Amino acid sequence: HAVSMLSWFVLFAAQPTLIHLGKLRVHRLLGALSPLIVLAFFSFAISISLLNWGRMGAVLIVTANGINLTIFLGLYIAAIVLRRHAAAHKRLMLYASLSMMGPAFGRIPEIFDQSPFLAVPFVFAYQLAPPVYDFVKYRRVHPATWIGFGLLLAAIPAIVGLSGSESWAAVLESVLGPRGGPAH
Repeated sequence: HAVSMLSWFVLFAAQPTLIHLGKLRVHRLLGALSPLIVLAFFSFAISISLLNWGRMGAVLIVTANGINLTIFLGLYIAAIVLRRHAAAHKRLMLYASLSMMGPAFGRIPEIFDQSPFLAVPFVFAYQLAPPVYDFVKYRRVHPATWIGFGLLLAAIPAIVGLSGSESWAAVLESVLGPRGGPAH
């Protein structure tokens, strides 16, 4: 899981550098190979979510992973479709990458034995950075930035709301089987 995610973020960092250096063919080749990395981290993320469900039954983890993976995939596909529109392409790839950061930020409060929901302000802050950047630099926010920001912003209450819902937990149990961990 860590290696596949690291591979994604290395690729994400390398791609604009390649454009800056004029290495367009290498950029395109790596872009064409990117579905392999996406397939790898999707496979690991789904496996980890299912293992977590069987061991701990954490509704939050399964819900956050499901929503974040769905948003990632939508933004990633949109970025590929709009690859000839550089401004939209790079913003959609940025928000696709940011959609995968929520679980990492959610682990920070857990280190201090606090609720992962305390990460919400940090998640919101990194989601807000691109519209602020666009506005400061261009005096307007690009439509692709609004789309990415809106999707990631909507994910916060969706994840928090569903994770606290017993009805949603029942839906997950009906689809994934009984959850593990302490009796629920």
